[in-house]
Amino acid sequence: MEDRAAKLALARKKLKDHQDKKLIGGQKEDIYKSEKSEACLIINDNESLKTVVKNDEEVPEIIQSTQEIQNPDFEANGNNYLSSTISNADLKNRQTDLKKSDITENTIIPEPDLNITEILISNKRNLELQVHHLQSSLEQLEQKNALVVNDYKICNQKLKELEHEINNINEKYIKATEEITIKNAKLNELSSLQLTLSEENSNLAEQLEFTKSVLHSKEAESDSLHKQLINLQSQYDVIHLQLQQLTNGSPVTLPAEKPVNDEKTQAMSQKISYLEQQLTSLQKERDQINAHYEHYVAELNEQLSSLVRKNEELVRNVENLSNRENSLIEQISDMEIRIQNYNVDKKNFEVDRTTTTIKDLQDNLVKALDDLNALKTKHECLQNQYAESVAKVQELSDVKEVECNHDNISLSKLNADMTSDKVAAQRATEQNKQLKQDIQRLEDAFVKMSKDKLELTEKITAEKYLNRELTIKLSEVEEKAKDMQIKLKAKDEEMMRLQSNYREIQKRCDDLMNSDRNVNTRASEVENPIPEVNIVSGSDAHTETDTDCKQLLHETDERNEHTNSLQRADAMVKLQDRFLKIMAEVADLSDEKHRLEHIILQLQNETDTICEYVALYQQQRSLLKRRDEERSAQLKVFQQECGKLK
Repeated sequence: MEDRAAKLALARKKLKDHQDKKLIGGQKEDIYKSEKSEACLIINDNESLKTVVKNDEEVPEIIQSTQEIQNPDFEANGNNYLSSTISNADLKNRQTDLKKSDITENTIIPEPDLNITEILISNKRNLELQVHHLQSSLEQLEQKNALVVNDYKICNQKLKELEHEINNINEKYIKATEEITIKNAKLNELSSLQLTLSEENSNLAEQLEFTKSVLHSKEAESDSLHKQLINLQSQYDVIHLQLQQLTNGSPVTLPAEKPVNDEKTQAMSQKISYLEQQLTSLQKERDQINAHYEHYVAELNEQLSSLVRKNEELVRNVENLSNRENSLIEQISDMEIRIQNYNVDKKNFEVDRTTTTIKDLQDNLVKALDDLNALKTKHECLQNQYAESVAKVQELSDVKEVECNHDNISLSKLNADMTSDKVAAQRATEQNKQLKQDIQRLEDAFVKMSKDKLELTEKITAEKYLNRELTIKLSEVEEKAKDMQIKLKAKDEEMMRLQSNYREIQKRCDDLMNSDRNVNTRASEVENPIPEVNIVSGSDAHTETDTDCKQLLHETDERNEHTNSLQRADAMVKLQDRFLKIMAEVADLSDEKHRLEHIILQLQNETDTICEYVALYQQQRSLLKRRDEERSAQLKVFQQECGKLK
């Protein structure tokens, strides 16, 4: 300012001539017009800077630098124009008078100087206010950036925690699946054991039926032998009475062979007494065997009833398991439906998000195009004004080419700086938009991860509950299997004991058969000497005794046959009833067996379907894991980009 005042004072002193005053006045009017055009250029530049600030307030430092560059350049340009005009006036008007120049200059020159200084001061104040406002906005943006960085760090920590929890959940799920497979294998083993036990029970029932039939046959044989012995004893008594009658009533003396016959009869009587003792012992043994057999049959009936109860319990357990499997299948189907709905919602959400982003981008493009059009119009105005100023500068370039060249260089620098500032501002706005989009994506990913975490926790709780119930049921089934094994061992021991008893009974029956044969042979031997005695006696007595013996034998045979037929009919009826009952029980047991096998096959098929559903669920889980890994990779890339931006 001091240099300019000194130059103005020198100009006032040197301008003397009134004619030259007019020329100087015309030149200064041209200078005043050029300065007004330059002031308009400055105002337009400031307005363009304001519009840029309004459109994007996040780039204050660049605009501030451009304004700081512009202000001294325009001031220097104004000072250069004034100095050039004044120096030109000094060179041309040295021969004028000082008095006339003082009068004219006091009236004309101060007006443009005052207008230019006021414009420059007002522009400076406006620029200072803009700088202050931009600094405050920059501080606010820095605070917001710090908050966003802190939120981003917190989100990263939460994501790491969620990934750790997801890994733990996956490990637990794998363990649960392994336990389920082990339990399924145990269930298959138990089902095979059940089949073997049912087969063994059927075999035992068949063996019991066979032993019952053998015992019944042996009882019938023993009854027949006992009846034969009774018949023989009755015949012997009749013969003995006849012999006594013959010996007592006849005067004829007995032959010489009487002592031999007496010895034989005594031996036979001894044998008969021995046989009677054996029969009594056999009857006692038979009673004991019958009592033991009845006790054993009662035990077997109790065991059968207990087995029936256990079968009913197993059927109930199988029904409960089938119901549980049906509920599990329903839960798995619900989970699949949820997963499908989740995928559909996710696709719809992504489509909506893309549409919203596209709309936002389109709006931003429209705004940017409007801003570009406005800037183009302003740029055209500036170019027009610049062309006018260039024309005026070219008119004045003849005076001082060096200064004009310097001014052109400064203008080219200003244009280059303006273009570089605009490019930097556009880059900064794009980076800010990208950061905002990245933050929105991170927030969406965090919300999705939280939802997935809640769903996984619900699934894990349900699976834990199911695993607990399955472990309880497995423990119960194992206890039942142990009880069944203990009972089977007891049954095996009883079967061994029964087989040994059966062998002993067979041996005794063989002994009884041999003894019966011996008795029959001896009875035949006893019957042979009787006719010899009858021959010795008279012919009349012989005929009478023969007829009586035949009648008695015929009557006894008829009675024995009648009694035997009645006993046999009763025994056959009883045997038929028992056989029918046993066959009905066997049929019922076989039906239950087939029904249980059918239920077991259904359960196996259901377990296979459950395994297939579990496999599908694992595949879907693997796909979700891959997607989570891709998201984590994207987040890492975003983190690296944010680190680079910092």
